[in-house]
Amino acid sequence: MGMRPPIATYRLQFNASFRFVDAERLAGYLAELGVSHVYASPVFKARRGSMHGYDVTDTNLLNPELGSGAEFDRMMEAFRRRGVGWMQDVVPNHMAYHVDNGMLRDVLELKENSRYFGFFDIDWHHHSRDLRGKVLAPFLGKEYVDCLEAGELKLVFFDGEFRLRYFDAELPIRIESYVEILEAGLNRVQGDEQVSQQLQAAISDVKRLLKELILPEKAQAVKDRVKMLQRGSGAVHNLLNEVMVQYNGDDRALLDGLLSRQNFKLSHWRTAMKQIDYRRFFNISDLICLRMDSEEIFQETHRLILQLTGEGRSSGLRADHVDGLHDPEWYLRTLRERAPDDYIIVEKILLANEQLLSSWPIQGTTGYDILDCVNRVFVDERSESKFNSIYEDFTGNKAPYSDVLYWCKKKVIKQLFMGDIDNLAWLFKKAIIKRGYCEDFSFNRLKQALTEIVAVFPVYRIYLSKSRCNERDIEVIRSSLRRVRQDSPELVYELDCLDKLLEELRGEEKESAADYDALRCFMRLQQFTGPITAKGLEDTSFYVFNRFISLNEVGSDPSVFGLSVASFHEFNKARYDEWPVSLNASSTHDTKRGEDARARLNVLSEIPAEWRSKITSWSLMNFGKKRRIREMLVPTLNEEYYLYQTLIGAFPFEPDERFAARVKAHMVKALREAKAESSWLEPNLEHEQAVTEFVDRLLDISNPNKFLDDFLKFQREISFYGVFNSLSQTLLKITVPGVPDIYQGSELWNLSMVDPDNRQPVDYQRRIRMLSELTK
Repeated sequence: MGMRPPIATYRLQFNASFRFVDAERLAGYLAELGVSHVYASPVFKARRGSMHGYDVTDTNLLNPELGSGAEFDRMMEAFRRRGVGWMQDVVPNHMAYHVDNGMLRDVLELKENSRYFGFFDIDWHHHSRDLRGKVLAPFLGKEYVDCLEAGELKLVFFDGEFRLRYFDAELPIRIESYVEILEAGLNRVQGDEQVSQQLQAAISDVKRLLKELILPEKAQAVKDRVKMLQRGSGAVHNLLNEVMVQYNGDDRALLDGLLSRQNFKLSHWRTAMKQIDYRRFFNISDLICLRMDSEEIFQETHRLILQLTGEGRSSGLRADHVDGLHDPEWYLRTLRERAPDDYIIVEKILLANEQLLSSWPIQGTTGYDILDCVNRVFVDERSESKFNSIYEDFTGNKAPYSDVLYWCKKKVIKQLFMGDIDNLAWLFKKAIIKRGYCEDFSFNRLKQALTEIVAVFPVYRIYLSKSRCNERDIEVIRSSLRRVRQDSPELVYELDCLDKLLEELRGEEKESAADYDALRCFMRLQQFTGPITAKGLEDTSFYVFNRFISLNEVGSDPSVFGLSVASFHEFNKARYDEWPVSLNASSTHDTKRGEDARARLNVLSEIPAEWRSKITSWSLMNFGKKRRIREMLVPTLNEEYYLYQTLIGAFPFEPDERFAARVKAHMVKALREAKAESSWLEPNLEHEQAVTEFVDRLLDISNPNKFLDDFLKFQREISFYGVFNSLSQTLLKITVPGVPDIYQGSELWNLSMVDPDNRQPVDYQRRIRMLSELTK
């Protein structure tokens, strides 16, 4: 049949509050709206209560919280009858680090005897002796010994399975420990020969099963035998409960000894920032990454989606976070082979005139490139110097964005990723020592050099692989080395070592182990430049450099003020020639603000003098509303400037009694993301409260409010012209090369702030009524 690209897509965010039956009711509405394909968030089994679906626990089951298989089938049939196709978001990079993740549970129970042992990106031979042969479990709220002494760690038993419980979190006990626990029960038997015999028989059976059974059935067979033991005798059941009491009793050494023999190592959650032996999704410790580098792993994790594709029920795929994968091109080629007729796009953010690789067998990206292009064409380039002056005069911040970004990336590395940098340094160290490079080589300076390289890296990642070591990617690393060499001459020896390793990558395919040794170092490095760039750029600098926050958007460069019409046409011509059916997004679940908030803010770029006048007068009006904390007035001027822009962009067309609460929640998140006066790691509650109180005073309608009166008059004027920007933006999205995408609810005004604000329930009944009136 061949690939048929969508005409228009509509993104739906599935969760327990928006299920398959809810989507089924929208089939007629979406068809009438002109949507050709539903663009679905992950619908696979995820952690209980997941609001987004990216914390998958089983890639081959539907999420029961979204509905039953029959409800899914009815929904799909409803869309099919109305000619609406299905494009599914798939998550190849990571899964939930959770006991409900059956593959990971099997690994923790059986380790190398698990068929899934190589599926997860875990370093079982970590350089730290404490982690060797174990995977870190950084989920404790305090140090392990303190949790143990407080009795917060509990051995529990149900349905034939032993687990370690810490409040709501659970981890599976390794199967070999079942013998140890049952023997502890046997030692407690006093005078009951029948119970003793039952336990002895069960222990013998478990030992035999562990020795004889082939791998896939081993863990379940042992659990089934223990379950049979438990259910076969009330006396045995009571005895096992007594064993749990014994392990969880005052003698902490018993439980401590058992836990020391597990395949996981419990630790405080902060440990993962400094020491880690598995790859996480960004810095999220409860999302563990897959290797996704073999046919076996691909096949096992894609059975359900390939079944839906093979049956023709899904005709499009969106690959989430391909930049995390070991070799994205291998993955995409494998996906294309299995889904030859599917429309395939990838979540990929392009920076610094970066081009999507033409060798990838896909139709394009999720659309952040066109989002940025369309947004910037509405920003008046001529006002850049004036906005520079306004921002500097109001806040006192004069640092160029390039410096801000560098500092932000350094900050997130030191706060969140030093464990990963340490692992990278050990990997490079082995390769350097093996070759005898550099007599003055220092491990600590090597870590510093790698930190600096990642901090100045100009793109999210490059794509070196066994079959692809091109000069362009090598030059990206080399240019980073040159910049670090210039700024940090004390690292010259370590940079020389890295330069020599890099030189080995020149040429064609790397076939020998020696060749791959150097390549493996840089392939590992490129898997971490993306997460660090994302956290430093999107989740830090976008809340620090507040010159004009319409440009602080995923896929955008805040330092590039506007786009000429000529450049806009050049972009679209290239897009038509190279990626004519790539997705055209304007809002997503990850954007920092809704498309209409950006469009409204862009009006300000046309009236810099009025904007300067307004913020100057507002700051004077609101000076008394601030709170002094020690020597600082809160909010700071940078925070205040960000807040005024946020209010302009997000202020609703219609009264919203929740608006003040939404803004306050947003400001708390913005403060923590900025990592200046508060952070997620060290929340400064006093500072946050002062900022939220300031918001309350600004939006207070219970008393005369000179600021609010003046603000609303100005805001309504900006809002009026913003409507024209919004409509023009929508027209461009629909008509430029590519497939227009509508984020749920954005067919009406989208003035949302960053998540979770942009994931609010959508009033579809209102939209259905409005469309019905329009089409009468």
